[in-house]
Amino acid sequence: MIRQAEGVHALSLCTQPLEVTFKDHQAPASKPKRGLAPEDQRDFLVTVAGFLTKKGAKGKAHTLLKRVMHLLKKDPSAQKEPSLVFLKTAVAQVTPSFELRKARISGRTQYIPAALPIQKAEGLGLRVLLSHAHKAARTQSGQRKSFAMTLGNEVLQAKAHQGQAIQTKYTTHKTAEHNRTLMRRRWW
Repeated sequence: MIRQAEGVHALSLCTQPLEVTFKDHQAPASKPKRGLAPEDQRDFLVTVAGFLTKKGAKGKAHTLLKRVMHLLKKDPSAQKEPSLVFLKTAVAQVTPSFELRKARISGRTQYIPAALPIQKAEGLGLRVLLSHAHKAARTQSGQRKSFAMTLGNEVLQAKAHQGQAIQTKYTTHKTAEHNRTLMRRRWW
């Protein structure tokens, strides 16, 4: 039998979450583990390592990322700030604000610009940076450089607003500006 207690139905008491507070109890302060970066930096490092991973070789991706960070520490232009911050700002320089999607309009293929969410834009910037580093590693004739070296050079060029990755961003933004009249055709 369901009873009513002090104007509140007994079934509603079961479905509402209990709020219990302990005034004198404090959670123990967790000590940061040695060698780990803070949460936001760790998330960024995991994202970069995920983009570097090929065929499940996560260990190789982490080793490559460590080599790139070490090369950034050695560079005189990057010694003013930590290498992780340097890498973040370089990715931010390359990150586009718009994407261009193809749409077939009256028999022609048009590029329709659309604003990108922040996480998708950051992923696109990382992908562009890595693809241009792969191209640079493949096309260097006569010189044998590691991929870590070419990726480090791309990061340095991106931070200095130079290089192919920055050109890709500028080209995307220029095309989006040129096709801004087509934004009303966007349906996604």
